[in-house]
This record gives sequence, C-alpha cells and structure tokens, in this order.
Amino acid sequence: MINSFNKKINDINSRLSSIEDHLSRVERDYMKSFSLLEYRIWQYNQTTNLFIYNQLLSNKHKKRSFHPLVSLIIPVYNGSNYLEEAIQSALNQTYDNIEIVVVNDGSQDGGKSEKIAKKFGKNIVYLKKKNGGVSSALNYGISKMSGDYFAWLSHDDLIDNNHIEKLVEWLSYEGTDYDIPFSSFKLIDENGDILFNETIKAQLFCNDLKISFYYNDLSLLQGEINGGSVLIPKDAFNKCGDFNESQKITQERDLWDRLIDKGYHFINLPFDTASIRRHDSQVTNTNNIINETNSKSLDIIKNLSKKRKTVFGSDLVLLENLKRSYGDNGKDYLYNEVSKIINDIKES
Repeated sequence: MINSFNKKINDINSRLSSIEDHLSRVERDYMKSFSLLEYRIWQYNQTTNLFIYNQLLSNKHKKRSFHPLVSLIIPVYNGSNYLEEAIQSALNQTYDNIEIVVVNDGSQDGGKSEKIAKKFGKNIVYLKKKNGGVSSALNYGISKMSGDYFAWLSHDDLIDNNHIEKLVEWLSYEGTDYDIPFSSFKLIDENGDILFNETIKAQLFCNDLKISFYYNDLSLLQGEINGGSVLIPKDAFNKCGDFNESQKITQERDLWDRLIDKGYHFINLPFDTASIRRHDSQVTNTNNIINETNSKSLDIIKNLSKKRKTVFGSDLVLLENLKRSYGDNGKDYLYNEVSKIINDIKES
C-alpha cells in the first residue's frame, strides 16, 4: 500500500514538473512574441518619423549663412572612468564650429579627472570650480561659454559623430528660432555596447517626432527630453533663467517646463545620436530620486492649466496619453495620480 501511495506521489510530481516545463515554454514564447511586436512597432515608428521629418524639411527654406558657434559643456565630478571617451566623442563631431567646455565640479579623485581633461590641451576649454552639483557646473559653463547655442554632454555619456550637425541642421531652416531640437537616444553599458532591447523600449516610450509637434508637454512628461541631446539658444537662458541649483535631480525638467512656458518648442529629431551609459556607480534609480522626479512631474501636470492656459476639460487627450504611458511603464504612483485628475475633471 505504501509503495502504491509513493507511486501516486511520484506520478503527481512528474505531472507537475511537466506542467511547469510547459508553462515555462509558454512564457518564453510569449516574451519572444512580445519583444518581436515591440521591435516591429519601433521599426514602424522610426520609419514614419523619418518620413515626416524629410517632408517637413522639403517644405522649408534654408536660412542664409547659418553657422552658429555651439558650446558643448561637459560637467564632470570624479569622472575619470569615462571622461576621455566623452571628450573624444565631442572632438569627433562632423560639425566644425564647436567649443568644448569641460567644467570640473570640484572632483575629489586625486586629480585624475583634471589630468584627463588637460591632456587635450587647447582643443578644449578647461574650467575648475568648487563642488556644487551638476546644475552649478552647467550654469558656470554657460556663464563662460562663447557660443550662440548650448549643448550638454554628461561625462559618462557619448554622442555620435553627426550629433551636433543633425541638431544644427534643423535650426538652419526658417521658422525655427524658438525651436529646441533634441535627439533620440541609445542606452549603452559600461563598455559602450548598445543595450538593444532596453533601447527599443526607451525609444518607444520616450521619443517621437509626431508627439513633440502636437503635444510638447507630452514630450516633457511622458518620456525624457534628455539633457545630453538638446541644443538651446543662449538667449533662452536670459529669458527663462539658468538651471535651478537647489534642485539636484529635477533641474532639467524644471528648466524645460520654463522654456515651454516662454514659447520654446522642443522638437524630437528622429535620430538616436546620443548614447546614455548605464553603469554601477549611477544612482538614478534610487527611491529618493524616483520619488523626487515623480513629485516634480506631478507639480508640472497640476500647474499646466494655470501656466499655459490649457483647458483640460476640453482636451483630455494629454492626460489620457500620460495615464496610458505611466501604466505601460509601471509608474504606478503617477498613473494613480493622473487617474484622479481625470476623474475630477469628468465629475466637475
């Protein structure tokens, strides 16, 4: 009887193991199918945005003698691991009217970052200041730059050779004086290799030329207007102010919000010429940073109707898109908060 019972137990265990194997295969097949679907959507989106971009430029006229000096500012703090690569990617630009400004924000690495910067000699402008955070380093660089336009490259990121050329190309056409072009971006690992799946997902949710045209606030709030991919006229800082040095994490979002409020329009170019590096020493995914970023985004959302005279009641498209985007990205806090705003509007 005991042998019969053990046989039944073994049979049940065998069946359970078979079911688990089957479920694992189903899950793997599902993930493969989902990844393939994401890839196909990404392909379609890329092709569509590039077609629209070329059509737009074909209907515009070139400005005369547009060849502005671009100041590319690289703030660095204890960045000896990647600084040389960043500077070299700046020096490799095909656009030939660039000033590269490296701002050492009081690095405490035994002079390693300074040594790397100084090896480039007169090819760059090297500035040094007491530590004050990335915003203070950027503001210091802006105060010292000679260029007509500001670009920003983090010391651990990279830009493709044609990055600045593509940004300037958009501004070289008539009717773009209040445009701020920004590129899409790739995600790379500590060795500079592209994180392919992560990049596709990021570009699907963060980058879109069409959205940037019709819903500029959605470009700001749905995805990421990455600081390392923008080209901003220096005059914009006189009108809107510099980076807020009291905000250590959300200074980009804060400035982009003020720029949009003053009539500047961010245009997402369909070229992924910026590369954002993921590495262990980053702290961008800590709870404090995520909470601060979410809080800033929510503040911007709540103040949109006041600052930009947006009538949410007659245009829920922005909020519904934000809600869907936050849900797809697992941003539960923002999803729930935007849902509350939508419900309040519908009930009022």
